[in-house]
Amino acid sequence: MKTKMMVWLTAVLLLCTGTVAQAAINCNISSPGANTNYEGVAVTAQSSFSINCTRLAADPGTAAYSLRPSNGLNPSGQTNNAAFGANRLAYAHFKDSICTAPWRASGNSSNAFEGDINFIGTALTATVNGSFWVCISGGLSYAAGVYNDTVTMTLSYNNGTGNKLNASANDTHPISINTVPSCTISSAPGNLNFSYTAFQGTASTASTSFSTTCTTSLGYSMSVTAASGVASGVNYGLNLNTSASGGSIPLGSVGTGALQTFYINGSAPAAQAGTCGASGCSASQSHSLIITF
Repeated sequence: MKTKMMVWLTAVLLLCTGTVAQAAINCNISSPGANTNYEGVAVTAQSSFSINCTRLAADPGTAAYSLRPSNGLNPSGQTNNAAFGANRLAYAHFKDSICTAPWRASGNSSNAFEGDINFIGTALTATVNGSFWVCISGGLSYAAGVYNDTVTMTLSYNNGTGNKLNASANDTHPISINTVPSCTISSAPGNLNFSYTAFQGTASTASTSFSTTCTTSLGYSMSVTAASGVASGVNYGLNLNTSASGGSIPLGSVGTGALQTFYINGSAPAAQAGTCGASGCSASQSHSLIITF
């Protein structure tokens, strides 16, 4: 009797082990991530993910899944931030190419990729491929450099037992954003209008403003060419400054990512005869504003 009981117990244990082995749908998730450039205008970078699963012949042919990303290593609420030293650049994951359907770590089902993993016929492997987009808004302030982040994807799926998402797999994908130094003349200078009377006792002055928008911490210089001129026999000079008088050429500055305003100031020295007759005259000269960075 003692020997028979031991054999019977062994048979039961083997039966239990065989039952557990029937539920064996296993999945993993992978993605190459995204690598893109940013120059201050909106960016949409496409990437992809791949879900790969295996099963045993006795397992179900269909398994439900849900896929979500994390908010990366430098989150601000639901916003992801790539990092370049202490600098941050905001970006987000979307399910569509026009950046209207967020792919998020939390929220309702519309914020996740959801569907079924289908094993075709008697196949023991199945793959689900999909696309997502990394979107960056235009007009962000940034320092030039390479911004990086790492995002963890969590795949929840049914492993072949019950009706719930009772198994999970994780993987990470990289985000790399190369910010290109940029400097633009946001508001062009206007005309400098001198009013001059022959042999007048004081200099005649004129001024016009312009604005630049340059990458944060980007050093740049400005110059006007030519820096002087002659109109109707009257000599004048031009200078750059942060205020509407005085200044020098060239003028240097450092970008802030926001609009910066500067001035071109002109001065025509006193006591010049000019070449106009008694009825007066007018003349003009063209000059160029040059930004170097």
